[in-house]
Amino acid sequence: MQFQFTSLRPWIFCAIALRFFNDGAEEFFIAPSAWYYIKSLGQTITFLGLVLMAFPVAALLTGSIVGRLADRFGNIKRIIIICFAMKSAAYIIYSIPVSAYFPLAGRLLSGLADGSAGVYYGQVILYTPEKYRARVFIILDGMFTLGSLFGPTVSVFLTFNVNILGWRIDAGNSPGIVLALIWFVLMLNALCFPQEFGTKKTTDEDDYGDDVLHTEDSSDPASYGSRSTVCLLFYLVFLGLFFSTTATFYVPLLAQEHFYLQFGHVKLLFLVSSMFSMVVFLLYYVAADYLHETHLLICSMLMQVCAISILTYFAFTWNSASGVDEGYMLMVYISLGMPYFSFALSCSLLSKVTDPKDAAFYQGTSFAALHSGFVVSRLIASFIFTKTMLLWFCLVLVLSWTFGVVWFIVEYRNLARPKNNS
Repeated sequence: MQFQFTSLRPWIFCAIALRFFNDGAEEFFIAPSAWYYIKSLGQTITFLGLVLMAFPVAALLTGSIVGRLADRFGNIKRIIIICFAMKSAAYIIYSIPVSAYFPLAGRLLSGLADGSAGVYYGQVILYTPEKYRARVFIILDGMFTLGSLFGPTVSVFLTFNVNILGWRIDAGNSPGIVLALIWFVLMLNALCFPQEFGTKKTTDEDDYGDDVLHTEDSSDPASYGSRSTVCLLFYLVFLGLFFSTTATFYVPLLAQEHFYLQFGHVKLLFLVSSMFSMVVFLLYYVAADYLHETHLLICSMLMQVCAISILTYFAFTWNSASGVDEGYMLMVYISLGMPYFSFALSCSLLSKVTDPKDAAFYQGTSFAALHSGFVVSRLIASFIFTKTMLLWFCLVLVLSWTFGVVWFIVEYRNLARPKNNS
């Protein structure tokens, strides 16, 4: 059996999808119990923030480096095995309840080992023709979203209360043990990977007949985008996750402190948003057959611009009476603001304007941009929760997106143009 949209071996593609599903679940395995765990080790909320921020900070440092190593030296299988082994070891360290510095070190090591994500995306590009890449990246992003739904639901039940040779495992560090086992299983699976992940690379120029996937890739450097085009895509990835993370941060605060909603309402808001995300992912997957990535990216940008407008409205009406009915505007805000569809689309466009030989480097850098958006958003948003500060923040968002839109218009022809056939 062979998938029509990629020449990756089917079981390899499923392994890649499972890896991104686990990525989505990973953060939501850790976050619900993190405060209980850190508090039991005698630390404060400030230290909890350090533990939660350690992963994205470390990940943004290694994405490009691991990608460059994969492009230059190959040994993709070995790199993935090492990264997965480090992930498993990281969560064993995280689960050692001796000092709060163990979970901090575990999260740092896990972030450093996250570079395999860009390497996987590089392999997807090498074995997937251009016209199918958007669909594949949307599938992988959809798996990440499914994982984010699965994580908080299952983590409630995967808790232990045992003592193994003095190593106490309870509700606080149980998620670390579960993740260590999951990454260990993924590492064992990676040991079975072949040296070639697919049957035909898109850079191959031989004629294999009509029953094999063909590509429109060109080895002519002139067919690739300029630095401005590449930087635009990194900027859109950064900006997309920056605002998405801001939305997930503000919704609980606005719901409980400003609109006086109950905790059950907050959970409902996130559930509706996640369901909306999955529906839009399905629509994007179907639309990718008929529309260019640039058109879908414009839709994603418009969604976030609408969400910024709603946040600005909240800022202007900050001192007005707010109740449950008005609070349900948050449902529209989080549904439009939380999803970051622009990442999958930007990665697909990035693969078309850069040399496939450097695919892992550029895709790893896109993950670094993703993590940097998360880090900067959390750092800034945590200090903004007054009317004046929120108005200034909305102004910065408007100016940032205006700059991005103007830049996108300038580069639109470079992004939308068809590649030359080789």
